[in-house]
Amino acid sequence: MEKTIKQLIEDLNNDDEFVQEEALGLLEFRSEESLDPLIEVLSTKGTNKNIKMSSAKLLGIIGDEKAIDPLIATLKDNNKLVRREASTALSRMGDKAVDP
Repeated sequence: MEKTIKQLIEDLNNDDEFVQEEALGLLEFRSEESLDPLIEVLSTKGTNKNIKMSSAKLLGIIGDEKAIDPLIATLKDNNKLVRREASTALSRMGDKAVDP
């Protein structure tokens, strides 16, 4: 049975690191389908920090320009680790993230 994108995003906070890594890989593989849900996670209040950090990381890997503004907004997150991952993701995106 194939997991939904929502289930995979929830797995980013699983206690088992193997489950987390599998979720990261599948979300990256299904990047076109996971892009919007990952962006939504960043802006949803109360989202677990591990899920936000992993979502930011994935968005940087995916590299779609649609994620630039949400990642910039995440630079104001209360958690410094989430902010750091958003900053790293923007750096990974290169020149297209410089002007914004």
